[in-house]
Amino acid sequence: MLPTFCDSHAHLNDDQFSGDLSAVLDRSRQAGITRIVNVGYDVGSSVRALEQATNHDLLVCSVGLHPHDASQFTPQLVDFLDSLAADPRVVAIGETGLDKYYNHSPFGIQVEAFEAHLELAEKLRLPSVIHCRAAYPELCGLLEKIHRPEHAPWQVHCFSGDSRDLDRLIALGCYFSIGGTATFKNFKSQELIARIPADRLLLETDCPYLAPAPKRGVKRNEPAFLQFTAEIVAGIRGESLEELSRVTNENFARIFGA
Repeated sequence: MLPTFCDSHAHLNDDQFSGDLSAVLDRSRQAGITRIVNVGYDVGSSVRALEQATNHDLLVCSVGLHPHDASQFTPQLVDFLDSLAADPRVVAIGETGLDKYYNHSPFGIQVEAFEAHLELAEKLRLPSVIHCRAAYPELCGLLEKIHRPEHAPWQVHCFSGDSRDLDRLIALGCYFSIGGTATFKNFKSQELIARIPADRLLLETDCPYLAPAPKRGVKRNEPAFLQFTAEIVAGIRGESLEELSRVTNENFARIFGA
């Protein structure tokens, strides 16, 4: 029997899927994908993610503003995201976070927007979907400052930090989702993937981006390709695909309630 998996971070709301979403979801089911979090990254994509989740039972969604676009942040945006999150298909707040690699928005505004997302998620008792690039010390420091027992879960998507970052985030109770970068020939963080606690591990595609080997170079990643990442992650951790399926599906259900 084909092991089943959940895609904890996808962008099926991207325009690249506008013409064939139903076919993409059919291929996902055939590949053993049983649940997908369709992640919003601005107002339009958050609305689209919820609309798609309403029309397709394979999908749930998150709503938020990516740090690249933090310059668009206003207090009214928080109210709008709050209103969207009244729908039970919204299972998380984000994609939010910090990005000093591109710095498309001033870092201070990124922090302001990120903190507002975290506050909303805590109020709603929903997990936060966190993006971080080239800003892990700042991320860890901010989360350590606000950490409290039994806080709403934090998912660090496409984790790319170092060993110290991992230790600090594990201590904070974070979940870590691993995507197609783990299959790349130049990937050097196998030891970190092996050290992620079993009860904090998730899988993702981040589609349409980061297609895993052997699909690298295709125009578009999609959830059906998650199996290639799962095979690599299972090998790194010395686990069977069946065990990885069981653990990551349990974690997905725990964090997202879906």
